[in-house]
Amino acid sequence: YQPKARRLYGNMIVTIPRGSHPADQLLFALPMNRFLAPDPRGPEKILKTPIFALDEFQQLEDNPYFPEGFSSGKTIIHTVSDGDGTPLKYSIKDNPEVRVGFNTRQGLLQVHLERPLPQSKVWIEFETHLPLRFQEGLVDTELMTVQWHPQLLFFHNNVWEIDLMKPSLGTYEVIWNSSEKGILITTSGAHKVTKGQSVLLPSVQRPLKYFPLIFSPNYQQGHTESSTGMHAFYLEPDHRSRSKVLQAWTKEFIVFVRDHFKLPLPWEHIFVVEIQGDDEQIRVVNNMVLVPTPHYKRAGLMERRIMGFFTRGLGELWFGETVLHHIDTQLWLSRGLTAFLSLRFYAYSYGSDAGIFDFIDWLNPRYREHFYELMAREIPKELQTPIISSVHSNDDGSEVSVLLRTMTYKAALVISMLEYMIGQNSFQKGLEHFYRNHRYQIITERHFRQSMQMYSEQQLDWFFEQWFYTTKEMDYAIGPHVSQKLPNGLYETQLTVLRLDQAIMPVEVQIKTESGKILKKRIQGRKKRETVNFISDTPPDKISLDPDEQLLELERRNNHSFTFHRIRFAFDWKKQREVMTLWKIQVDSNAIDGKQVWVGLDNDLSRLYSIQVAPGYGDKNKRFLYRLGLTRKQFWYSNLQLSLKTSEFKEIRTQGISLKYVTPSRKEKLSYTLSTSLKREVLFGGSDSSDSDTDETGNTSNITVKHTGHYGVKNIYFPSWSFSLEQPLHLLGADFSYTLLKSRITHLLNMGFRRRLRWNWIFANTFGTSPGNKKHQLGGPKVLRGYPQKTSLRDDRMLAMRLDFEFPLLTKAQWGNLSSLGVQGSLFYDTGKLWSDKNPFHQSPQRQNLGVGLLWKVDALALLQTPLKVEIAHPFNDQEFKKPKIILGGVLSFF
Repeated sequence: YQPKARRLYGNMIVTIPRGSHPADQLLFALPMNRFLAPDPRGPEKILKTPIFALDEFQQLEDNPYFPEGFSSGKTIIHTVSDGDGTPLKYSIKDNPEVRVGFNTRQGLLQVHLERPLPQSKVWIEFETHLPLRFQEGLVDTELMTVQWHPQLLFFHNNVWEIDLMKPSLGTYEVIWNSSEKGILITTSGAHKVTKGQSVLLPSVQRPLKYFPLIFSPNYQQGHTESSTGMHAFYLEPDHRSRSKVLQAWTKEFIVFVRDHFKLPLPWEHIFVVEIQGDDEQIRVVNNMVLVPTPHYKRAGLMERRIMGFFTRGLGELWFGETVLHHIDTQLWLSRGLTAFLSLRFYAYSYGSDAGIFDFIDWLNPRYREHFYELMAREIPKELQTPIISSVHSNDDGSEVSVLLRTMTYKAALVISMLEYMIGQNSFQKGLEHFYRNHRYQIITERHFRQSMQMYSEQQLDWFFEQWFYTTKEMDYAIGPHVSQKLPNGLYETQLTVLRLDQAIMPVEVQIKTESGKILKKRIQGRKKRETVNFISDTPPDKISLDPDEQLLELERRNNHSFTFHRIRFAFDWKKQREVMTLWKIQVDSNAIDGKQVWVGLDNDLSRLYSIQVAPGYGDKNKRFLYRLGLTRKQFWYSNLQLSLKTSEFKEIRTQGISLKYVTPSRKEKLSYTLSTSLKREVLFGGSDSSDSDTDETGNTSNITVKHTGHYGVKNIYFPSWSFSLEQPLHLLGADFSYTLLKSRITHLLNMGFRRRLRWNWIFANTFGTSPGNKKHQLGGPKVLRGYPQKTSLRDDRMLAMRLDFEFPLLTKAQWGNLSSLGVQGSLFYDTGKLWSDKNPFHQSPQRQNLGVGLLWKVDALALLQTPLKVEIAHPFNDQEFKKPKIILGGVLSFF
């Protein structure tokens, strides 16, 4: 190993079992050649499980494994010979089955055999050049690589498995030599290496998918836990205490899995190793738990959250690295089943309804409710996929995150419902049988099903077919219920349980009587309407379905005969069963009202209805404003929304109704919104503005049609557009005759690592006679950033262009309770013109400005992501406007 050259020289002896290959050839993968060049087919589908409340600030998502953009790597074959030292003919071939995002050229080494192999051995001398990449290359002084050598492929049913989706198992014995000293950590152990020293890494007799190499001169060894064979390694001295915490969690998790699920520790030694990286995804390779640096830098305040993410990956020691699976269609095993174990461990440690903090209720999301259920439940219907799905055959990169939410969070909750349905004892025995009988085997869902059926003594085909192979959703509700007094003095309560959706599950029905007694019954939940009878000493006070919230229901507010309320200011995470009233502050600006502050109230009355109330104040005219709205979220069709709104701002009083159709937002497919609104508007002359030309009044009732959309091409080019057309309605008494057209076309071009060119064209036109409030505004943060929002910068027609070049200033994330996710800079140029019949285009001055911007992405408590954006724009070649403007957040302009 030569760190400075980022190079590994290897002399590899492969012992091949007889009968495991055809007589005329052997086939090896050259996995490092995936990094020969960027893949022209598109970007890599990052199998990074989405995390609740961690939003992306940018439309273009960079590959998180390349800290400085794409870096090449490759493997060069020098010689191939048999066990007697006789050279063998070989050829390098392309591998068309390499998944999208990786290079397909030179992916296979084909060794030609003219006679049986002496000693069943092949000698390969090779040279691997490592990319500058997290988890499969070299970053700073840390080497982390898993697929660094030619890998013998799996030959099955007379076919070579060349897609690398199925594990190709082998045993390993390695001799290591390095030109630099450091600590080398592998599956077989950890070794202090001096410069030029050869170290024998002991043979690992059990079959492995990979033989990882982790090496750094900066590694320090922490405490060794003898009872579980755990070893800890960290990179920085101040990470020692955090390393002890992670090691303690690992031990507690292992003991929990052993005691509650009777699963023995599958490895004699476990290594908890810090690795470089700028995300929080735990990776398990064989017996090595690889923990990215951010987990060591998070302060103690976020300890529960870190523990949840950390233990979510630990289950792979059993399921993923011991019980094996196809890494495309069966990710439920290493993602969903391990997430289930982590969820149970979290509840065991902190309680079944625990939040991620132990000292605060407000701003404290519940771990199961928000980090699991919310991620599984709130997937648009059009993007939903079954748990058994292929990730890599999906042709839209944006949908991979939806698939991973399904295979992780939904799968975990489905397995949780299975345990609830068949009972903990049956589930534990079934899981133990599944593990002990399928170690070192590549399994499918059916193996898991068979083990559960064996010990539950139930026919579970309906459960697995429903939850693993369909996207059916579940929703039960309380129907009519009556209570009457019987002659013996007792009370009979009869209630109806309604099944509102397709999926079925046993449902627990509970009543709480006025005397405080709790009565429960379980029904099968298969009928559309099912009647349940209770006999009690006093009348029922409260009725609930699924009171312990064991089921993944679409809607929980209809599960109770009463309402849960929550009132919060600014922000909060409510439970799904609650009706929340949220007060929040919003800022905005326009030419008539100036800078505005709105105090909004949002209330989701149900899954279908919400109301919005927002009083506001405009500083230019020093008067109060308001917005009121009622929205039906699913009107006749799931993508259709109906809204009733009334408002007063920009000297317009409006009452209107609107209909909106919204498709799911897809990164590389056409996504769009169509809306139409019918509004009764009254324009009143309330302006006290010094730059107002007139004090117009009149009726401006109109109909408006709007269309917006976006598309994506291979993560490189993203066009988006917006068109709207407004026409007065004389049937509603409109006093003006005009046609108003607005359009905006945006081109977004990815020019490399965090470098983007954003090009906006804005065109607006008014035909006929329109009031001043309907004319087009040239100045302001949304058009020409260096110009004020003045009525003198309004006219019938407008053409403007905005050109932004964005580039990275700081790419390395800073982790802690208040983290920085990176700093972007921008240079921009805006230009535009206003004109009309009275003010011809060629006589109108061209306005233009230059500017610089700064975007700092702040992550507060790993829950709230706030982009802090500041821009400074300066007009030039303009005799009328000379002062620069400072724009905050893209909406407020100063000076």
